[in-house]
Amino acid sequence: MRPSKVASTSSTPRSRSRSLFRSRIPRSGSAAWDRSSPFRVVAKHADVWNSNAPTPQDTVALTKLLDEHCAKVGRDPTTIRRSSQLRADNEDAILTIAETTVRAGFTELLLFPFAGGGDLRSGVERAARLLPRLRALAR
Repeated sequence: MRPSKVASTSSTPRSRSRSLFRSRIPRSGSAAWDRSSPFRVVAKHADVWNSNAPTPQDTVALTKLLDEHCAKVGRDPTTIRRSSQLRADNEDAILTIAETTVRAGFTELLLFPFAGGGDLRSGVERAARLLPRLRALAR
């Protein structure tokens, strides 16, 4: 068979193939500053918004900005999953940050074992100790 015949045997139109592919991959956006363009893009297109703001208070404040942009583009803000990064020097601080963000509607928390310095082993051990307590926040 000639290559041109092989290429023309596809039963799925190319545009349909692309839209199916895109619809199966969650689109994520991250924005942590008070500029409208990243939030506008997240409000229009993202499935997940990840905050990398420096403090939990900043993270919670930025949710209001995202909600405003969702309203401007006619999107229900609850259709965007929210994730936040947990970085702190000790376990109590991490739990406080997690409680704050979960109360603000965040459903996905990214725990960084290296926060506060230290080696990988101690960071992983700390993360392992924290996981049951973090999971309890989701209930």
